[in-house]
Formats: sequence, C-alpha cells, structure tokens
Amino acid sequence: KQWYQRRVAITAGTARYDDLLTSMTKFSHQGAELRLFMNSYILQKNYPLIKVEVLNDRKIRLVQSRYVRESGMVIKNDTSPFNYTWHVPITFKTDSMKYSTDKSIMMSKKEKSTDCDSALIPLL
Repeated sequence: KQWYQRRVAITAGTARYDDLLTSMTKFSHQGAELRLFMNSYILQKNYPLIKVEVLNDRKIRLVQSRYVRESGMVIKNDTSPFNYTWHVPITFKTDSMKYSTDKSIMMSKKEKSTDCDSALIPLL
C-alpha cells in the first residue's frame, strides 16, 4: 500500500490502472494470473454470462459468452483483445446424502468441462 501511495505521489497524484495493477502484482504470489484476471474485466466491454449444462450425473459443461442486453442496436467493428473471454472463478457444491463437496475452478476459455466429486442432483 505504501509503495503504491509513493508511486502515485511521484507521478503528480494521478493514479492509473496500470500503476494499481503493478502495485498489486508486486506483492502477490500469483502476479501474472492476477494481471490476466483483472485485464479480462477492465480492458473489454460487458460481463460474462456462464451457461451450465449437465452432461451426466458426474460431469458438467460450462460455456461463457458476452452478456449483451438485447436492444436491437447493431454494433459494428466491436472487437476485444480477449475475444470476449473472461477469467471467471467458479465454485460449485455437490451434495449427497453422505457428504457434500465444494470444487473451485478458474474458467479462462470459452468452454470448459469438469468432473464432479459426487453425483449431481438435478433441480426439478
């Protein structure tokens, strides 16, 4: 925190996103991953929409896409340096009569399939 405050004071009090990120990654054990995570949200428009598909009783597929409210507007030349893919931390819980488990993953691609430790119980 003090290193960041001194850095901002030296640059005439103007804090920039990259200054904050440099400060955060300097003191983080996972600086490169933090930079990728933050950049995917700060440097592109909108937010991710995650759809979950149950493939079988122990496997799911996650698909992310760009959330855009349908307004009828036509957007031309709307590109993203990350191809509208975000680094999304996801935690899901499986529960059985005997035990429950939590599983955390980082979704950093458009699509990801993952196994569950216990059977999924579909919500009806």
